[in-house]
Amino acid sequence: QDWVRVVREAGPLLGIGTSLAVTVLLGVLAGRWADSRWDREPLFTILGAVAGLALGLYGFVRTVASIKR
Repeated sequence: QDWVRVVREAGPLLGIGTSLAVTVLLGVLAGRWADSRWDREPLFTILGAVAGLALGLYGFVRTVASIKR
């Protein structure tokens, strides 16, 4: 019973690292696409990375704040 409780409580935390990495990667990829489209390298790549990091951190904070102790 204790093991089930531990897994249930840790579940939301297990995907935080992956979620953060994916949001940053998507931001960088979108920025690289925009750079190639409008020839502004590396402006949009940097902006995409910063936006992805900001969104990832927002999700991180929401996830951690939602954990009830």
